[in-house]
Amino acid sequence: MTTYSSITLSHNASIYIAYFSQNSLLLTNSEVLTTKEAKHYGELKNGKRKEEFLLVRWLAKEVLSSTILYKESGSPYLSNNDEISISHCADAVVIMVSNSPCGVDVENINRNFKKVAKRIVTPNDRPITEDGHLAEYWCTKEAIYKAFDGDINDILSDIVIEDVIGAQIHARVDHMAIIANIIYVDSLIISYTIIN
Repeated sequence: MTTYSSITLSHNASIYIAYFSQNSLLLTNSEVLTTKEAKHYGELKNGKRKEEFLLVRWLAKEVLSSTILYKESGSPYLSNNDEISISHCADAVVIMVSNSPCGVDVENINRNFKKVAKRIVTPNDRPITEDGHLAEYWCTKEAIYKAFDGDINDILSDIVIEDVIGAQIHARVDHMAIIANIIYVDSLIISYTIIN
């Protein structure tokens, strides 16, 4: 049996989560793929990457009744022109759908972010006051980068974290203020943003 969970957000947006452990039977069933997807799937060498590819495509078809398409930039979109953002970690895949540009990132909260702190925080960012903020900063910068469709030169320095207020991360890209939201689900941290 395949399973997923969903979170309904404001602005006609939703997040869908599927765990690898709850969908193990699906992860070898490439029948959910279109002919083009099956060709790409066959070219993948890494077993975990194949599992991610299958689970994301199954989830998109299951909850959205849609096939994931790709822009020239490599960013995903849906056949009904809704915006989509995709993320995965060792435990799960996450899809966010909105009628506005959006970005989502997911990580296991137990990941050691101290090893990548230099790739997350710059002197322009609000100083980290709690270890948990490293995960929040990482996921937020990734989510904002995706929401801008990769139109950010340097994810580290062009996205500045200005404040953390509860479950919201206030950031800035150039002169534009951005708010990302943090959700904790099981052992996952999810950051998402919607650009209006």
